[in-house]
Amino acid sequence: MNSTQMEKGKWETYLNLNGCPLDSEQEAVHSCVIYDSDKDTWKVLFFDAYNLEQTDGEQSYIKTRILIMAGGADIDQITEQIVPFWPPPDNADEPRMFCSGHVFLDDGKLIVAGGHREPVVNNHWARGLKYTYIFDPITETWDYAKNPISGLAQPMHEGRWYPTLTKLEDNRVAVVGGFKYNYDRNGNVVYNDTVEVYTPLDGWTQLPPAANTPSDFIQNKVLYPGAHVIPYDNIYANVKAGHLLYTFPLRQTWRLNPNVNPGNDYWQPIAMSRHTRGNGSSVILPLKPNGEMKFVIFGGATGDMEMPETDIELLDLSFPTVSDSNPPAWQLHGSMNIPRRNANCVILPDGKIFITGGNQMHLRENGVTVAEMYNPETGECEIMPSTTFTRMYHSTAILLPDATVMASGGEYICSGGIGAGNNNFEIYTPEYLMQGGTRPIILSTGEREVSYTNTLYIDINTSINEVILISPGVPTHGFDQHQRAVYADFETLPPNGTHPYLVTMPLNKFIAPTGWYMLFVIKIINGVKVPSIAKFIRLIE
Repeated sequence: MNSTQMEKGKWETYLNLNGCPLDSEQEAVHSCVIYDSDKDTWKVLFFDAYNLEQTDGEQSYIKTRILIMAGGADIDQITEQIVPFWPPPDNADEPRMFCSGHVFLDDGKLIVAGGHREPVVNNHWARGLKYTYIFDPITETWDYAKNPISGLAQPMHEGRWYPTLTKLEDNRVAVVGGFKYNYDRNGNVVYNDTVEVYTPLDGWTQLPPAANTPSDFIQNKVLYPGAHVIPYDNIYANVKAGHLLYTFPLRQTWRLNPNVNPGNDYWQPIAMSRHTRGNGSSVILPLKPNGEMKFVIFGGATGDMEMPETDIELLDLSFPTVSDSNPPAWQLHGSMNIPRRNANCVILPDGKIFITGGNQMHLRENGVTVAEMYNPETGECEIMPSTTFTRMYHSTAILLPDATVMASGGEYICSGGIGAGNNNFEIYTPEYLMQGGTRPIILSTGEREVSYTNTLYIDINTSINEVILISPGVPTHGFDQHQRAVYADFETLPPNGTHPYLVTMPLNKFIAPTGWYMLFVIKIINGVKVPSIAKFIRLIE
């Protein structure tokens, strides 16, 4: 690696104790940063959860894996977790969570809905499972979702393969998209056009037929649509805090009201982007206390044989950007250097977006190893170092609490339409961790659970310039269904040998939905925003 690349960060393959790439044992099609609040430790849960695996020569199960990134003298290791079978009578299918959707609940548990139903008939696309599973990061165990009082299982009303789950501002979860449990009479997949909302007590509730997805979702068989919780009201943009904005792959951007309402005000068109973005990605940019709400879409293409887009588009729904005389409109906001689809877009603590992986043709052809860094303040996209491994379809990338990025999974070759997966990990150290100087360290925090608008006492080893909260990542298929970042105001307290601060929590749950966040503090060194290692805090009402 040359000096210019070093200045822009570096990739390193994650090695085992013998100095060889650590075998992940499964392709990380789904990756999640999990937090054990009892032990104040984090790990990475990942899985493809497709093949049955035998246990001690007995029953075969679907399993997942956890990467324990131990420090000091501890040994880095991979552990496995059994996914229990669904209870009778509706347990004819194995719980293949492959191509499911997932987000974190308030308490840090992971909810996974849908998945892959076997067999796939006549080379058609797969059918979806109705199953819902919960992963507990404290016990590191899976269980099927169940009513906490009766113990009855909580399946969805219909199957979903490739659904998007979105945690709402409270402890509810909305699900949109995917293919149903059965083929039609001609053996074709059937699109699930219903909207369901989950609560831990009531399970899944199907919204009225008026809430069914717009016709273009059905016509285009929209899978894994990009969805974000809208943080603020703006009557001129026809959006309200707590509604959901669906940004891609369709050109038409839609707003969904996920709440049952007598006026049947569910779906409304908001704006039209320049391109269809199949296998693209989107993020809501880090939210600032000034009320800005900006959404960005990257990559993707109309068809598998078309070169993906390089245009980056930005939708600003803030007031007064959108007003009575200025309707919502997607604007060009820079360009990627390399066309790509199936890439992962990771919000970093310095507010930039790290783009890595992907490919250019079909799902598994013309892989892209060169990474890019998008600066939302300027719209510029800068070339970054390349990964060692080619990571196309089914790759994931997540921000780790130490402010590095882990890339894993993804197919790297294509033979007869089938890709071979990467069972390994790479860690990207951004240039902000290669500056020298005094990196900020969070020495202590007053509390780990904080209410909205309340303050959190933190003690730092040095002066700081910013504080940002970032939700733990849960990417799959090029989109993180849980990704969100929020800047926090803070007050400087008198020094007492260290540097104490009072951090003011976000205004409400629409800006930062309830749950666990990684809190980073930022110090500007040589003009570069250098983040601390994160502390986990939980936002509660």
